[in-house]
Amino acid sequence: MSSAMEVDGQPFEFPPIYNFPPFFTFQISLSTRQKQEEMWRELIISYTRFYKINEINLSKFANEGDLFQNKSINRKLTYAQIQSLIEVLIASGNAEWIDAAHSRARIIWRTLNEWADIVWQYVERRHFQGVICTVYELIHGDSNEDEEFYGVDEDVFLKILQVLEARGKAAIFYEGGKPGVKFS
Repeated sequence: MSSAMEVDGQPFEFPPIYNFPPFFTFQISLSTRQKQEEMWRELIISYTRFYKINEINLSKFANEGDLFQNKSINRKLTYAQIQSLIEVLIASGNAEWIDAAHSRARIIWRTLNEWADIVWQYVERRHFQGVICTVYELIHGDSNEDEEFYGVDEDVFLKILQVLEARGKAAIFYEGGKPGVKFS
């Protein structure tokens, strides 16, 4: 989570608003606050997608790294503000609480329906209709490293498959306690 983190030699590029001190202070005006929350939602999703982060531990992210604190302008969000932003992501279908204390959240970079569309495009592109796959090979297999869903949290991926199952395009099964799928 440090600002030195890079992917393929490139650090995450923060949007210009990140260097604007009022961005780190929740605004009183409702319309301004809603715009601010939407910018934070987009930033959190972009950042976690860039680094393939599936889970946020609020205490850790509140005190370390650069997502919720900009040291160059001496600004940071409080734990309560981060919780509030996670609630915004939950309302948009981009997060869910992992624990009852609301101290850890699973980030879902896209809505489940968007993910289901992406996975189905992959199935069609690879001609996988009628093919049986393990969930592990889909999200961790070497041949899928370039797929957007590569590295997605397994629980999220199962929810994506449930969407496809509801659409009649997949059947989820368990073999030896491990999940698999047959695409229709």
